[in-house]
Amino acid sequence: MFSKKAFAAATLAGVLVLPLAACGSPQENAAEERAENASESSSSVFDSASSSASENIDFAGRATVAGVFEIESSKLAIERTKKADLKAFAQKMVTDHTKAATELKAAITAAGLTPPAEGLDSEHQDMLNDLKNASAEDFDAKYIDAQQKAHDKTIDLFEKEAKDGQAGPVKDFAAKTLPTLKMHKADIEKLDEKY
Repeated sequence: MFSKKAFAAATLAGVLVLPLAACGSPQENAAEERAENASESSSSVFDSASSSASENIDFAGRATVAGVFEIESSKLAIERTKKADLKAFAQKMVTDHTKAATELKAAITAAGLTPPAEGLDSEHQDMLNDLKNASAEDFDAKYIDAQQKAHDKTIDLFEKEAKDGQAGPVKDFAAKTLPTLKMHKADIEKLDEKY
C-alpha cells in the first residue's frame, strides 16, 4: 500500500510530467512553429501574387476593350468622314492601338497570364452602335465626342496602372503607352476646337 507521502509524490510527478509530454520536446515545438510560419508565409506570398495577377488581368481586360473600341470606331470614321484631318487622326488611332494591343498581349504573356479575349463590353458596344447609326451630318461630332470620352477613361486607367500597378511587364507597358494616349487626347481636342 502507498503511504500518503508516496501518493502525494506520485501525483505531483504526474502533474509535472503530463504537461511536458503534451507540449512535446523543445525541438518538436520549434519544428512545428517553423512549419506554421512557412505555411503562413507561403500563403501570404500566394495571396499577394494572386492579388497582383487579378489586378493585371483586370487592367488587361479593360485596356483591351478600350483598344478594340478605338480601332473599330476609327475604322468606321475612316469610311464615313469626309474631313481629311479627321480621317488621318482615325488612321493614326487604328495604327497606334493595333500596335498597343500587340504589346499588351506580349506584356500579359510575359507576366505569365493568358491575354483576355478581344471584344467590347456593353458600354463600348453601345457607343459603337451610336456611331454606326449616326447620320452623315452628326457622325464627325459624335466620333470626336466618343474619342474624347474614351481617351479620358483610358488615360485614367493607364495612369493608375503606371503609378500603382505591380512592378513588371504590365506596369511597364502602361507607363510606356501613356504618353501616346495623352498625345491622342491633345490631337482630338484640337479637332474638337476646329469642328
